[in-house]
Formats: sequence, structure tokens, C-alpha cells
Amino acid sequence: MDRFLNDNHMLMIPGPITVPPRILRVNSRPMINHRGPVFQKIHEYCVDGLKKIFKTNEGEVYIFASVGTGAMEACVSNFFNKDDRVLVLVNGNFGQRFVQIASAYGLNVDALEFVWGQYADPEKVKDYLSKYPKGTYKGVLVQHNETSTAILNDLEKLSPIIKEHGALFVVDSISGMVAAPFEMDKWKVDVVAAASQKAFGCPPGISILGVSKEALNRANNSNLPRFYFDVRKYHESYKKGQPPFTAPISLYFSLEESIKMIFEEGLENFQKRHIVLRDSVRSAVKALGLKLVSDDSCASPVVTGVFAPEGINPQDIINTMRKDFGIVLAGGQSQFKGKIFRIGHLGFIGATEIFSTFAALELTLDKLGYKFEKGVSVKAAQKVFEERM
Repeated sequence: MDRFLNDNHMLMIPGPITVPPRILRVNSRPMINHRGPVFQKIHEYCVDGLKKIFKTNEGEVYIFASVGTGAMEACVSNFFNKDDRVLVLVNGNFGQRFVQIASAYGLNVDALEFVWGQYADPEKVKDYLSKYPKGTYKGVLVQHNETSTAILNDLEKLSPIIKEHGALFVVDSISGMVAAPFEMDKWKVDVVAAASQKAFGCPPGISILGVSKEALNRANNSNLPRFYFDVRKYHESYKKGQPPFTAPISLYFSLEESIKMIFEEGLENFQKRHIVLRDSVRSAVKALGLKLVSDDSCASPVVTGVFAPEGINPQDIINTMRKDFGIVLAGGQSQFKGKIFRIGHLGFIGATEIFSTFAALELTLDKLGYKFEKGVSVKAAQKVFEERM
């Protein structure tokens, strides 16, 4: 029996992720008036909490009823003019999505390509931009955590290079936010997208946009078409403590509870736990003799990409894990499709989920004919937790 067809399954993908019972419970609360005082308090708590998570005192944070791609579109539609030239740093599938969105809005898009599985090298970005007069590019768009290739880009090092060129620094941190350190003000990030179904541990349906003062000024002068994702509408409506359109009220309940849980654990502790999860997974994969997609130097704290053993289809690994053990892994995307499988390790999980995943993965690999020392991956993961937790 395919265990995914009942409730006996565990999501180990990079989103949507398993929603903790505490968040599930609040998601079922009775509906309230989205223009009433109770919702206003929830809305203001969420906005204030998100500013703390984004690490911004100077910028604004807006909440949309959409999945993360909506916020990615808002990153483009609000801050540029038709025919503006922008640069997208591409080292995975979601960098390509930024290219597609910016092209759809009539921008002149250049893509600086990097090897998939490697980070956007700041020195290469610096060399590239140095060939053009300052201000040639109105914006530089980049992923914080590139989910498809399981890498984390170094935003802190990219920031001064991008700002020196006079461009808006636009970041997709949909899968990176909360799990990885993020400093909106310190790193001079102008626009950043996030979403509820990743490390926040909520159901899909909320996306979030952080906007600097400079970016908000650009929004007031943009000539691109926009309506629902128009940050000017949100900015004015937030002065009254409410969004401009009907809010996804149940998802606000979830987001409020998630923010409470993050602060109860402590944001720094939350992020340290994700480093331990990352290192335990990577240690277990190495113990099995499997090849990782990304280097240790730029490894994602939320997802790990693994090349399937020679002669084994990664989809067979994914299918067996799901059907036999109820553990759901992700496949590869674009040029990695049919080559890798991905293990998500984000949100409110811990050692139990990691140990279970690798115990099942060993049985799966053995069934598919891969030879290795039994128990080696679980022991490797355990060692990381023993040393670090």
C-alpha cells in the first residue's frame, strides 16, 4: 500500500513541509472579521514579528495571499520601468524563474550563469559588473537559498558589489528565510520575498515581501502594470492596521503561531538547529558513499541534493521511500531532473525525522541493489547530533 495515500506519511521535501500540530490546531479556529479589532492585532503582531525575523527597522514588510511566486512577481512588477535592464544571477531553477518573470514584464534581462550546485561567486559578479557603467543595471536579482540545487548564496558578500553598481538588491529568500541568517538592513537588501510553507512550517498560501525605503521610492515611480501586488496599496492600507484586500485569515492564525514558536525557540537557536540538521544529513549521505550536489562551503541549511547511485533511477528511490515507508522525498528539477533526489530538512523537525529517513533510505537502497555497510548512515547522523546538540 502506498502510505502517502493515508495520514501515515512524513514530508521530507523542501516545501510544503509537515505542519506542526500546534499550528494545525490554530488553523481550524473559527473565522473572524478581517476588518475587525481581533484581526488587526494578529496582523500587527505578524508584521512586527516578520520585521524582527527579516532584521529590518528601516524597511516595510507586506503580506500577500499567494504562494511564493506571487512575491517573486511583486519583486519585479513594483520597482522597475519597462525596458529597464536587470541582471539575474542564475545557479538553479528558481534563478531561471526570475528571468522568466522579469522578461514577462518587458524588462531587458541578462543572466549571469553559474554551475548548478555552486554558489554565485561574488568575484565573478564583481568582474562582470565592472565591464558596465554604474547604473547600467537597475536591479540585480538573486536567490538566497536555491532550492533546486541545494546551495546558499553569500548575500553579505554580494551586497556591496551590487550596491556599488547602483542597482536594487532583489532577493528570493522563499526557502531561506528563518532557516538561514538574514540581515535586510545590514546587507542593504532592497526587496526580499519569503513564503509560509517553507521554514515557517505553515500551509502554503501566504507570501511576504520586505521592501526598503529606496525600493518604496522606486515603486512610486514605476510604470509597470500591477494591481493586486501593488505595494503602494499595501503601504497605505497598513497605516490603518489592515491589508487592502481580503486576508487569508486561517493562514494568518498559522503565521502568528509560527512566529510565536520561532521566538520561543529563539531565532538564533532556530537557525543553529538547521545547521545541525544540514550537517547530519550531509554526513549520513557521505557515509553511504553517495555524491552530494553542492559543496560544503555553500551547502543549504534546508535541503540536500544527492546524486543517485550509478544504475539506479532516483525516481525509484523516491517511489520506494513513499510506498514502503511513507517518507516523501523530492526529485530533481530542470537539468537535474532524473539525476538527483532531494531531502528537505527545515521547519520544526529534529533528530527523529533524520534518523527515520536514513533508516528507510538504507532499506530502499539495499532493495534497489546498492551495496554499502548497513547502519552506517544512521550512525553518521547520530554522531553529528551527539556532538552538536
